[in-house]
Amino acid sequence: MNLQRRTSSGSWVNAKRVKLNARGEARFLGRFSRGRTQARMWVNSAPGYIPGFSVTKTVSR
Repeated sequence: MNLQRRTSSGSWVNAKRVKLNARGEARFLGRFSRGRTQARMWVNSAPGYIPGFSVTKTVSR
């Protein structure tokens, strides 16, 4: 899974790669610059996974 953030031009860039454990969970810290950042999680297509993304969340620092 990839933690992505939205750039000022509106495109998505990968901020961090996260691996899931055997129960399908992941705990991580996402570090963003000051201000407001839009972030989402993206799942690549892989055996056993359907490609998709989470709801976009706004993170304020």
